[in-house]
Amino acid sequence: MRMWRRVWRMLAAFTVATIALAAVPTGSLRAIPPAQQNLLSNSSFEAAFSQFAHFRTAVMAADWSPWWKPQAADDEAWKNRMPEYKAAAPYENRIHSGVNAQQLFTYHGTHIGGIFQRISGVTPGVRLRFTIWGQAWAGGRDDPYKSEGGGPMHMRIGIDPNGGTDPFSTSIVWSKEQNPLDKWEAFAVEATARAGKVTVFTRSAPEYPSKHNDVYWDDASLIVVASAVPVADTPRAYTTPTHAPRTPTSTPTVTGTPTNTPTPTPVHTATPTVTPTPTITPTPATGSVCVLAYDDRNGNTIRDRGEPLLSDAVVTLSDAQQTVATYATNGLNEPFCFVGLQAVAYFVSEMNPPGYESTNRDSWSIALYNGARLDIEFGDRTTMEPAPTPRPTPAPSPTPVTLLTRLGSAVYGYIGVTAIVVALGVLLAVNLGRRK
Repeated sequence: MRMWRRVWRMLAAFTVATIALAAVPTGSLRAIPPAQQNLLSNSSFEAAFSQFAHFRTAVMAADWSPWWKPQAADDEAWKNRMPEYKAAAPYENRIHSGVNAQQLFTYHGTHIGGIFQRISGVTPGVRLRFTIWGQAWAGGRDDPYKSEGGGPMHMRIGIDPNGGTDPFSTSIVWSKEQNPLDKWEAFAVEATARAGKVTVFTRSAPEYPSKHNDVYWDDASLIVVASAVPVADTPRAYTTPTHAPRTPTSTPTVTGTPTNTPTPTPVHTATPTVTPTPTITPTPATGSVCVLAYDDRNGNTIRDRGEPLLSDAVVTLSDAQQTVATYATNGLNEPFCFVGLQAVAYFVSEMNPPGYESTNRDSWSIALYNGARLDIEFGDRTTMEPAPTPRPTPAPSPTPVTLLTRLGSAVYGYIGVTAIVVALGVLLAVNLGRRK
């Protein structure tokens, strides 16, 4: 009897399970789709960090590049400064996952800048989604776990569907802004690729020159969320028109057989062949950047008359991807011009000659237009202290002697002589008294 009860219980459990499975919609039993391919390189920021071009304060994660808005001549010293870039390690609270993240910051200053990566091999027309985690630390205190009095940071991300590298292009599709102080927030944006390349950007723009304006980015991805839909011309089927037969209203009366008047055959005039005028594609004009270094002796950041050229200054020209050319000044043949340059954005920087410090900016971010020439003058002045001019040691002046001092010295001299004579007399008298 017990055995039959167990069998009935097992059959009941099996029946309940079968009914439950039957109640589940078939859509929920579909296999989970495989993860989309991440089109970004070094999306986790774990690969080695290295210096970007000649910028010693821009240490970047592999496959990522920096960008920033250059400081204008009329900006305050704290405004629109070039951020410093470096690895977030070893601060674990500023790393979303893994062992590293990309950090950028300005100290007692503001910036407009971020990082970017350009991706090739994209199919035009696909829908892309760019995501990344962001965090910020801002304020005037030094507690690395707490922002106090800082922000807003105006952080956002974007996609240039044309694959450009200009972070100020109007074609960039931007996400909404966030202010993730001391916490990780996910950023996301979508755009449809218009070319075979796209570029992803991050952006931050703190409002106030806080002591700390630090930004961290980690764990990025760029995936295809919708395939391109080709637009094809759909041929339309040709339908033979059906004409209804006409019903005559009356029978025409034939009055006679008409004589056909011959119609002259028209003479066809040959249509002249038009030779198309070839379209001349203009060759894009190239530009140039001309540089020099001078001795800014009065330190007013402007080259005045009489301030000579300097030698041994090293000037580097870079684009958004790599160093284009370098030049070492000789103090004789400047300005020197980098010629044949395409109309893109460039970075121009100077390494000061030995023993000199800069009086104006060491680096410039420029946008070169077709056929344009830009001149940049780097001012430097010596950092060595001038040798002090030796001063002649004055001869000691004789101390003036007053009349009283002279009289006192004379009296003291006479008294001394008298004492000596008296002492000799006493000794002589003593010796004579002993002989007697």
